[in-house]
This record gives sequence, structure tokens and C-alpha cells, in this order.
Amino acid sequence: MKYCIQILALGKHPEIELSENDFQELKSAREKLSASLGITEKFELMLQNFIELEKELLINSADLIVSPFSHYSQAFDSKLTLNRRIVNLLTSTKIYVDQATKHIRPFFEDKGEVKKEVKSYFCEEHDNSEHYRFMEALRNHVQHDGLAVHNLSYPYRWIGEEPNKLMECRTEIFSRKDLLEEDKDFKRAVLSEMDEKVDINVSAREYVGCLKRIHLKLQDLIGNQTTQARELFEKYISEYEHINNGQVIGLYALSKEEGEPIDKIVDKFSILLDWDDIRVKLNNKHKSLGKIEKMFVSGALITSKSR
Repeated sequence: MKYCIQILALGKHPEIELSENDFQELKSAREKLSASLGITEKFELMLQNFIELEKELLINSADLIVSPFSHYSQAFDSKLTLNRRIVNLLTSTKIYVDQATKHIRPFFEDKGEVKKEVKSYFCEEHDNSEHYRFMEALRNHVQHDGLAVHNLSYPYRWIGEEPNKLMECRTEIFSRKDLLEEDKDFKRAVLSEMDEKVDINVSAREYVGCLKRIHLKLQDLIGNQTTQARELFEKYISEYEHINNGQVIGLYALSKEEGEPIDKIVDKFSILLDWDDIRVKLNNKHKSLGKIEKMFVSGALITSKSR
């Protein structure tokens, strides 16, 4: 078997010869980078669904200012849209939670030990946050029994003093305890710690904040190996640039059976890093996230007097 790095395209291209060990090391590095991207993009999917929920609440409030509900169908449409946002968020959090361990496994030989480690991160947040427990139970309810948003509320209040007094309008979404109790599979322990109504937006923020903390721990767990995997790719890319006038488009690591008139490719994988650049960009974004549960977006006006 022959192992090498070369551009996989028509024409004659220079090669960098590899040992079998070099090839397998590169292959393992690619698996690690791919796994790291997997958990990163699933966290980003969840984050984007959370942002869409926040945006929907703001859009709903803005629409009410200029077009108050005059028909039941308007309120129904608004409620259905917000339920869709919640379903999307809960589904994406489930994807993240269920697949986190799978994406961490390639970094460790002891699969049982790493599974135990990752599980401990989730258990810690579950035990420490009633919002986490509620959202997990609500996700199961949405998947198997009913919808999450039972009531909408549109509170408003006057803020400031004359002549700069302004009206603040908001949209709030609630799950009702009495309706969740009808689901026989809804966790009784969670129900027992619920108020009669739960503000889903508050719980969603807290839940995403919990998952953010878990995600940063997971990134720390695999961070050094991910960096080493990327550096290995960069090393070979740099070497090939040096022997091929800087051209690396279509660069692959190959294992081939030598034969006539041409060698037979047995295994191949790209060793370019455009796709991994996305992971790096997203990781930097996620590391810079503040305490999501403590932040909210406001359209409140600041009058010249209060400035």
C-alpha cells in the first residue's frame, strides 16, 4: 500500500510521501476536526433558534402597537408562530444534548469514561436549575403530548414623567400548570416546583445559559487535541504549498494500491481547512458570549432629558 498527499485532479502533480502511521494520524486528525465542528454547529443551531424566539417576541410586540388584535384568528396565528419557535428551540436543544457525547468520543480511547464525564456536565446543570428541569420536561411534552405556549400576555406600562412619558409594550408567553398536569407523562417532580404559570421566555434564557456553560466545558475538554489536529493539517498544507508554487486546491491524503496502468485509490480525504475555518469562527463567537440569561433586547426610547 502506498500513502501520499497530492492534488486529486487531471494532470501530473507533485506528491508528499507518507508512512502508514502518518496517514492514520492525519485521518484521526480529520475525524477530530469533523467531530469538533459537529458539536459546534449543533450549538449554533440551538443558539439561532433561541435568537429567533427572541426576535419573534419583539416583532409581535411591534405589530401590536400599529395593529392591535381585533379578531381571534390574529391571536391564534401569533400563538401558533410562537409555539413554532419554541418547538424549534426545544428540538435543537434535544439534538445538542443527545449528540454531544458522540462528538466527544473520537478524542478519547476510554469511551465509557468520557461518556460519564460529559453526562456529569449535564447532570450538574439539571440539578442546579429548575428552569433546566422545566424545559427538559416541556420538550418531552411537546414531542409526545401537546404544545408549549398556552397563554399570551401583552403587558404595557407608562414609564418616565411628563412631557416625556412613554408606553412600553411587551409580549409574554406562558405554560399553564393545570394543562401540563393533564399529560400523565409530565414529570410530577417538575410540576410540584412550578408556579401556576411559567414564563417560557425566562426559562428559555436560563436553559440556554446552562447549555452554554456545558458547551464551553466540552470545548475545553477537547480544545488541545482539536488545536493539535488543525496544526497537523496546516503542517502538511504548508509543505505542499512549498513544492507546488502555493497551489493546494483539491489536496487530498490518499492510500493507493500500486498497479498498472494506474494505482487504485483505496481511501482518500481532503486535507484543506476551509470548512474548519467556520468552526474556528463559531468557537470564537461562542467563547465571547455573555450571560445570556441576564440579557434582553429592548426597544425602549431614551429621551433627550434622560440622556
